[in-house]
Amino acid sequence: MKQEFTGKSKDIIRGIITAATMAIEPNYNDIYQSKILDYFKGDIFVKAPPFNVLQGGCLDGGSDYDGRRNYTLLSFDYEKKTPVGVMPYQKIYAFPTESPENHSCVWIFLAHYKSAKKISKKKTEITFQNDTKLVVPISKEALLKQVQRTSHCANQFEYRLSNNFLGFTKPLY
Repeated sequence: MKQEFTGKSKDIIRGIITAATMAIEPNYNDIYQSKILDYFKGDIFVKAPPFNVLQGGCLDGGSDYDGRRNYTLLSFDYEKKTPVGVMPYQKIYAFPTESPENHSCVWIFLAHYKSAKKISKKKTEITFQNDTKLVVPISKEALLKQVQRTSHCANQFEYRLSNNFLGFTKPLY
């Protein structure tokens, strides 16, 4: 099933990323700059670039991309290809396959990742939880490193959200 969201390419696109988002990848044609893989809806085409879609998701989660990235940098020394908690309160975490500044960057959402299979030295096939497959331009080793780093970020954030981190057993209000 294909769905379309319209908007100017310079716009930050909000309201698209959900817990069902599996990946955001560049789409190379004159109209749609991004293709979102959605667990339930299939392919969703968007006129904005992948980073703008991700930025919108971060804003929907209560911060911008820089804030999410800075939180990761404060907790871990992941300066390159930094994973982000897009909407950490909903357990939505993503990682880039390369520098987010590159239009060819693909964003993978951790909760849907199932496995990786080496296709070539610099290409890997990702299998998602619903058995959808996506070939990305990254080595299997680098992909697995990104999965591990993103898992660390998710665990750290979720630990900080738990009552045990502050020692409280009931709400403060």
